[in-house]
Amino acid sequence: MSRVARAWAVARAWSLDGALVVSLGLALAALVTSDAYVELPFLRNRLAVLHLMPVLAGMALGFPLVDRMPELALLAPRSPMRLPALRMGCLVLVSLPVSAALVALGWSVGGASTVLGFVGIAAASAALLRLWYWTPMFGVLVAWGYASPDRLSGVAGPEWRTPALLALAVGGSLYVAVEAWRVRRVVRGVGAESEDGRAVDTIRP
Repeated sequence: MSRVARAWAVARAWSLDGALVVSLGLALAALVTSDAYVELPFLRNRLAVLHLMPVLAGMALGFPLVDRMPELALLAPRSPMRLPALRMGCLVLVSLPVSAALVALGWSVGGASTVLGFVGIAAASAALLRLWYWTPMFGVLVAWGYASPDRLSGVAGPEWRTPALLALAVGGSLYVAVEAWRVRRVVRGVGAESEDGRAVDTIRP
């Protein structure tokens, strides 16, 4: 199998193809609903749909970080951080269409970088909660709404890039560290099974 075919197979196993479709869909939705507003019962005032996009992007794009094929971890037992780091990096690339759409609509680069910050928050949540990663994101959505982002994020200055990239770095690092720990558990379990023939369940989180 060629490298391209292997890369595509891994990307599909990680659901990155679906995440790209979701990212492009969010970017298109941002362009179409740029002047639409929504009234949510937990918010005090109407909020532009556009300004919910950074949080929605983090919430919607976090699913490729949930490992549905843990046996892939055995592909890199000598460097357990390699695969989760690659996975995280690919997800960052996949999220860029949403940021690009916000910039195209007149947002500053600092404001659009908040998409990456929320992807980092989703990564930390996925590392700790796995399939339930989206649950804390609802709280983040409410907090973001109360922060009145419609008056801030669109015209945010370059200083916004620092906290956004910091959230991405911290969340991504936590994800890589936790997933590397899980890889080591899988490798140790396989080693123990090969030594004494007993089945050791280390794949499940």
